[in-house]
Amino acid sequence: MARPDDFLRHGDPAERRDELRRYIGPNADSFLPVYDRMQAKQSSALPWTGFCWPAFFLGPVWFFYRKLWLFAGLLCAIILAVALIPKLPPISGLIVSFISARMARWLYLTDAMKRLEALRETGQINRPGAIERAGGVSKPAAWISGIIFGLLYAVTLGLVVYAISEGYPPPQ
Repeated sequence: MARPDDFLRHGDPAERRDELRRYIGPNADSFLPVYDRMQAKQSSALPWTGFCWPAFFLGPVWFFYRKLWLFAGLLCAIILAVALIPKLPPISGLIVSFISARMARWLYLTDAMKRLEALRETGQINRPGAIERAGGVSKPAAWISGIIFGLLYAVTLGLVVYAISEGYPPPQ
């Protein structure tokens, strides 16, 4: 089974960096300093990865855009759970956004390293376009998830405004 630490420990670091750049696609330069820290430690353990503003503001949409399907779905479930659990402080959603933004680049890079190692194990790493197809971004997933989340926020806001206009107390 492919592991990110195998990616870090074996092979030429410059070649691996180039593979990551090709895999990541748009904005690869914002991810490579995190890879450099991992490479220096020879470990994929969670480093301080900076803050990913798009992941903070867009949440699951950013993860869908980056093809992190499982984490995007998990984040949707967490956001829904936080919204539905009564008596949670309003800051809970902000905390979820903050944590996902702190982990975003690390999650993406560890996923990328696993996928690149899997391509290497199956001998597909040298096939033309294999790295780019495995990685990159999904604009349709970003648009679809963005529209869905936008509609959900609009409906929620509409329901809150309607409830207040009907005399119900505002949510606290």
